[in-house]
Amino acid sequence: MPRSGHGGLDLRAAVGTPVRAIADGTVVLEGAHYFSGGAVYVDHGGGVLSAYFHLSKNLVEAGQKVKAGDAIALSGATGRVTGPHLHLGLFSGGAALDPLPLLEPQRLPKGVEVLYEF
Repeated sequence: MPRSGHGGLDLRAAVGTPVRAIADGTVVLEGAHYFSGGAVYVDHGGGVLSAYFHLSKNLVEAGQKVKAGDAIALSGATGRVTGPHLHLGLFSGGAALDPLPLLEPQRLPKGVEVLYEF
C-alpha cells in the first residue's frame, strides 16, 4: 500500500454519475461507513476485490452477480471527503493495486477525470 494509505484512484465525478463495475464478479458487501461513505465491494475471484467509495446511492445488493460495465451505484460525496468523487480501490490477496491500468482514461465519461492516482 502506498505510504499515504490512500490505496486507490480518485475520479472527479458529479453527484449521481453512474459507477460501473470494472470486471465481472459478485457483490460481497454494500452499505455506508464513516470514512468511505456509501460503499460497494465486488469479489472478482482469484483473491481480487474492487471497492467503490463515497457513493450517493448503491444500486446492488450483497450476493448479486455483476458484469463488467454494469451500473452498481451513483457517485457522491459521502463519508470523509472534500468534494464529490469516486474512490476506486483494487486489491489482490489483500494488497492494494493501482486500478488505473484497468481503465481507459481517454474513454472516461465526460466530466469524469483522475484527481489522485494510487
